[in-house]
Amino acid sequence: MNAKRTAASLLLGVLLAACVGSPITPTPTGSSPSPSSPSAEASSPTAATPIPTPTPGHTPTPQPVPPATVAWTEMATIDVGSHGSISGARALAGGYVAWGTYATSYEGRDRAFATWFSPDGRTWKRTIHSAVISPCPGWTERQNLEPMNPDASAGNGRTVVIMATFLLPDAEACDRAWVISLSTTDGRAWARSEPFGASMVDPAWAVAADRAWAIPGGWEVSLGGATDIWRSTDLDTWYPVASSREIVDSSVGGAAPDGTRLAVTTRYEEAERATLLASSDSITWRVVHSLPAEFDAVGIAPPSEAGRPWLVATEMWNKGEEEARVLVSTDLVTWQSSTFPRPGIDALTATRFGWIAIGYWPPHATGCGDTCRPEDPRLFTSADGVTWVAHGLPSWRPIFVEGDLGLLAIDRTFSTESEFGETRVWRMTSGE
Repeated sequence: MNAKRTAASLLLGVLLAACVGSPITPTPTGSSPSPSSPSAEASSPTAATPIPTPTPGHTPTPQPVPPATVAWTEMATIDVGSHGSISGARALAGGYVAWGTYATSYEGRDRAFATWFSPDGRTWKRTIHSAVISPCPGWTERQNLEPMNPDASAGNGRTVVIMATFLLPDAEACDRAWVISLSTTDGRAWARSEPFGASMVDPAWAVAADRAWAIPGGWEVSLGGATDIWRSTDLDTWYPVASSREIVDSSVGGAAPDGTRLAVTTRYEEAERATLLASSDSITWRVVHSLPAEFDAVGIAPPSEAGRPWLVATEMWNKGEEEARVLVSTDLVTWQSSTFPRPGIDALTATRFGWIAIGYWPPHATGCGDTCRPEDPRLFTSADGVTWVAHGLPSWRPIFVEGDLGLLAIDRTFSTESEFGETRVWRMTSGE
């Protein structure tokens, strides 16, 4: 994807549950925005183009207005080991699934691929999926599974699918890394697919899954920057359906309930302008929109259900100018553009009750240490993708997951030399 980073596209939401315990309202961190920053974060930008009227006979899905304020109630902690971390989370009908690394040290052999399941957001049971191997004679021992980019996961409400790299200790192919999918319908029992999509190991992980998504009757995943798309109908075997060289340097942003895929690419014949492409089969793609010059698409939120629009997050930073915009379309033909309250936007995702995103101040300077502009990330919610309301966060850029209990926030920790211990979990509750 030609973007400043990959947007986390986890199932998020603003489903609000009854308050449990004493809610806490986090104290904002960081300094005030620069003089050129927007003065009112929750103000409504002017829409450029009206959203098309729904087709006759279609009843629009009700969209409750997000609350004016929210609070966070700490619910639990997840034991990730002294050096582990959570990298992603999704919801099932029976609870929540988180995944990442359970680690007792920073050494590779001590960093196991693990999942955690919770039926209620309070108790979390760990499952270890990897084992220590030496893939080739004389190689350093390591874990044979490693979770991929969190966007290389998918869910449809009944099943959660996570893509992982896999090392096979085979004398004839010991220098290869493969891809496998792990899937579950209850968070407790997991099934592994057959290995696919091998590439060389040098000796780090070499296979990269860009993103996975559900389609009617199956699942798809893009490997190698979306140039190769694989499909499975049973989550046991995967087969290639396309080598989309025409969308090289691109990323598929996911699929709508009807199977329409949306991708973003850089079309060099158009002065490197980012372009949105749509497909019904991941083989043939058509141009549906070209972004303004200097803007990159940094997140795509497919409709959570039929009749809801697509949202695309875009950013621009050029010679000191910075801006983020959100594009909205119900038909991928007519697009409405509005300015996002902050110039940095992340984790844009559609939910059953609206949209959610993290807004922040990008610290574009490097090497500035404590003098860098604080990101000061905030949670933003919207009922229409145009008007956004700012809220506090319980921690710095947490991972969000929406389920039957509402919206959970899980501490985001990173693989460094520091010790992590336990990862905290909060639930968003309605404020006054």
